[in-house]
Amino acid sequence: MPELTLRFTSPLPLHSNQRLHRAQKAQRIAEVRTYAETMARRAKVTLPDPCRCIVKIGWPTRHRRDDANAHDTVKAAVDGIVRAGWLVDDSNEHLQGPDLRGYYLGRKGCVEMTFCFVAVEEAAA
Repeated sequence: MPELTLRFTSPLPLHSNQRLHRAQKAQRIAEVRTYAETMARRAKVTLPDPCRCIVKIGWPTRHRRDDANAHDTVKAAVDGIVRAGWLVDDSNEHLQGPDLRGYYLGRKGCVEMTFCFVAVEEAAA
């Protein structure tokens, strides 16, 4: 199962509850996309097509979390993974998900996202 782990400082650069000016938001999206693309290019991987994406989010503390708030960061990272050539496209035809799953990481000031890709046949089993 191909995996890609990205590490961010806490809090995440993008989350659903932020109210940013569109220029600030665009800059953060570009930073996350470029970071994910760079990390994906380093790890030369071929993914099955179609595949399913499961994102494990390691949170720094045990506070109550709404994993869905990380979706903006995850979306920008998936776009970077597509630009790196891991995926043909992130449309429903090629990618199911991403499904977000949170857990306690225990590393202060760090949020870790691990993108796991499995073939659709394996995901159905």
